[in-house]
Amino acid sequence: MPRLLWWGGLTALAVGAVLCVLGWYGASGEHVAERQLPYLASGTVPGAALVVAGAVSWPLHWGGVTTSLPVVFLSVPLTVRNPPSSR
Repeated sequence: MPRLLWWGGLTALAVGAVLCVLGWYGASGEHVAERQLPYLASGTVPGAALVVAGAVSWPLHWGGVTTSLPVVFLSVPLTVRNPPSSR
């Protein structure tokens, strides 16, 4: 499971970054805003979602946070494994 979280998070971050760059590159060549929207909708928005999913799942590899289900990215609230003492 830890390797799946590490590789899955890293892959999501990399693919999301590539999609964001491709969406930006496609939109930068268009001067009319109506022609930029398809690039933003098909590249940048899914890319940003993958970056967020990767940023949430990748730290799970080191055990800093844990979830109640093994592989759930954003549907279950994260809890701290070692909460601070109440002193």
